[in-house]
Amino acid sequence: MKSDSVKLGLIGAGAWGINYIKTISKVKGIKLVGICTKSGRFKKNYLFKKDFLIYKDWKKLVSTKNIDGVIIASPANTHFQIAKYCICLGIPIIVEKPITLNLSQANYIYELAKKNKAIVFVNHIHLYHPAFKELKKKVKDSKNIISLYSVAGGNGPFRKDVRALWDWGSHDIAMSIDIMGSSPEIIEASYLSKSNEESREGEIIQAQLLFEKQKKATLIFGNLMKNKRRIFDLKTEKQIFRYQPLEKEHLIKISNYQNKFLFSAKKIPSSLSAMEILINDFINQIKKKEEKFNDLKLALKVTSVIESISYLLN
Repeated sequence: MKSDSVKLGLIGAGAWGINYIKTISKVKGIKLVGICTKSGRFKKNYLFKKDFLIYKDWKKLVSTKNIDGVIIASPANTHFQIAKYCICLGIPIIVEKPITLNLSQANYIYELAKKNKAIVFVNHIHLYHPAFKELKKKVKDSKNIISLYSVAGGNGPFRKDVRALWDWGSHDIAMSIDIMGSSPEIIEASYLSKSNEESREGEIIQAQLLFEKQKKATLIFGNLMKNKRRIFDLKTEKQIFRYQPLEKEHLIKISNYQNKFLFSAKKIPSSLSAMEILINDFINQIKKKEEKFNDLKLALKVTSVIESISYLLN
């Protein structure tokens, strides 16, 4: 395959799908050849002027012969059916988180991917962020970690197909498992806030994940927060590293010296966004034609934790 011949299809042109379209336009060596969307509003968008075909049926898009990979950015309750179909056709895919909305479906996709030696990326986007990658370099061994703490959420979104637990919690749970290198041994969860209004059904959840050697991750997330927030703290004996992608400085170090906290900014030497890194990794994997389902292993662990939290809250 020539370096400039990777052709991608996109299923779903909502807010996140638009982000993919904008990102793909920045990455050399790929071309967006088709988009599946049922949104009439999309046609009024300036992006519609780009050189790609519009499909209403995603099966017609993925069945075209001039496609090398597919990005699945459709509603979460459609991920299982689309991912299964693409894997069986031998089409490399990126699936937005959550991979599915239950563990049995996630297990099915994992086993199917292994059987077909598939290329499957699951977009837990923060794992691709340059600042989060830098954070992992700071603590190469989980033995140095005392605890994790995160707060993430906003005023919405309020979706009909997926609750905030899946929408917001997937990210922080994925980051915690990725940092710790294993699944939690004990899970606790409680509501900090809950709304059952029909147009504003939401929640703020506090989850405690206890990993081996009593290392704890305290995660607070939900869609009933006044303002959008995201911080992820990694605490060691001497300092705290804070990942904060919504701030000007995406990674800072907080040192405890005589009970005073000193904040020092850490600039990350990368001009690429997390999504650009994801897309580049995806097309490189397509060119190499090598199977990839490590993302699915993590997605299985994340799905298992979310199901456990859901059970505890019911």
